[in-house]
Parts: sequence; C-alpha cells; structure tokens
Amino acid sequence: MAIDQPLGPTDKVFLGLAVVLSVAGFALRDQFLPLSDDVAWLAYIAVRMLAGDTVYLDLFEENLPLIVHLSLPVIWLGGLAGLSVATSILASVHLLIIASYALSARYLEPVGVSVAGHRVLKGLFLYLALVQPAIDFAQREHLMVLAVTPFLLLSGWKLDGGRAGRVKSLSCAVLAGAGFSNQVQHVRLWKKASA
Repeated sequence: MAIDQPLGPTDKVFLGLAVVLSVAGFALRDQFLPLSDDVAWLAYIAVRMLAGDTVYLDLFEENLPLIVHLSLPVIWLGGLAGLSVATSILASVHLLIIASYALSARYLEPVGVSVAGHRVLKGLFLYLALVQPAIDFAQREHLMVLAVTPFLLLSGWKLDGGRAGRVKSLSCAVLAGAGFSNQVQHVRLWKKASA
C-alpha cells in the first residue's frame, strides 16, 4: 500500500524546476504577451467592482460571479504592491501552477512506473500547465485544470491503495471545489471522481 510521504530528492528537483519555469514563463508572458480578451474582460469587471460598481447591475456579464470574486483579492493586493492588473493576474496563476504541482507531485508516481517514467509524467505536467494553454493561459478552463488536477491524481492514488494525510486531502478538495465552481458544466466529472 502506497503511503503519502515527504517529497524525495527528485521531487524537490522537479518542484524547483516548476518554480524556475513558472518564474521564467511569468517574466516572458508579462513582458511580451497580452492577457486574452476573456481574462482582460473579467479583470476589468473586477477593477470596476473594486471601484464600487456592481456586477449584473452596472456591468453586463454572463459568467458566474465566482471568477470575478476570486480575481478581486488578487487585483487588490497587486495594486497595493504597485503591480499592474495583468501582472497581478499572471503572478497569481503562476503561483497556482506551483501550488498545483506541489500538491500533485507525489500522486504523479503511479505504482509500477520507472523513475524515468515519473520524470516524464512530471515534465508533462509542467508542459500542460505552462506551455500548452498558449492563448488560453489564465482563462477559467486553465484555472480549472490547475485546481482540479491534484484532486484527480489524489483520487487515483487512493483508488490504487494509497493513503494521504487529511491536510493534503482537504487542500486538494477545496482547490478542486473552487476549480469546478468556475465551470459548473463539469460537476458531473466532480461527482464521478468523488464516488
């Protein structure tokens, strides 16, 4: 039976790699790539809400308000730190990538896969989190994948006979709840993963 253990040396190397790649990706995106139109619009709504406007009354928006409300503290804290709205959003997404990887690292090691296979899976995770989203980077779908992945990997780990601590299990569940709440059409997947 697999038991959730502290990160080993290769886990620490890949976590360090996740941090380095995320910082490099942040610097490149912040300097050379604008936010997508969806992300920029939701950020604009959050900025207007911080200025006192009310969503659905002063501002037209068809999305559920959770994504806007999750953006409020990010933009507010970024403003206190003197960061632009785009930089604040990008920084928060890159922090989410690091947190998602840190929660997922142990569960990317299925039983019976070689050490080289573990490295490939971890590298694939970083690719899917940092590069593959391309123009969809920081959109609700990207955030959902980052938030839900640790929970799904933990569920697979437990189905394979593994055990995890309560804090890590609760952290994965809360993060997944926030991720699925932004994309309610995926609630059926949530129910299947939780069963």
